[in-house]
Amino acid sequence: MHWSRREGPGRWSQELLEAALGSLPAKFRTKQAIGPAAEKHATAYLMEHRDGLRSSVVMANGFNNQFCFAAKLKGPKEPVAVWFRPEEGKPFGHFEHLLRAIEEMFHTGRPAYPVERTLMTTGVLDRVMHSVAEKGRRYETPELAFQYQPTEWGFANK
Repeated sequence: MHWSRREGPGRWSQELLEAALGSLPAKFRTKQAIGPAAEKHATAYLMEHRDGLRSSVVMANGFNNQFCFAAKLKGPKEPVAVWFRPEEGKPFGHFEHLLRAIEEMFHTGRPAYPVERTLMTTGVLDRVMHSVAEKGRRYETPELAFQYQPTEWGFANK
């Protein structure tokens, strides 16, 4: 990742990164500013979606190990941001939701969510990992140009 390329068309947003990091509880906020020094430790995955949405994932290794999200929405001037709170220690209860869905599938014979969802996420992960290995090469993904009907995920809030 080249830190100097973070802004502009097809790039990622420093404003959104700061908003995401600002959603973290104080004990997880880094005292070190994320800037040019991050180039050695961080990676940004940039994705352009068929509907025009641009998204990015920044893995700030060496700066923070938490999960947070920020987005610019139509209407509000400020970005919205949220911290995802995974369980820090074993037995990693955040995987319980996935196990509940698998158990439901065993009992009913029907998947808890469309298989296309797994195809989409693994397809995107495959392309971004290949891109990193090839120093940022851009990949087209015509094989991921499909739609599916999402289902309600009833396992996360039980």
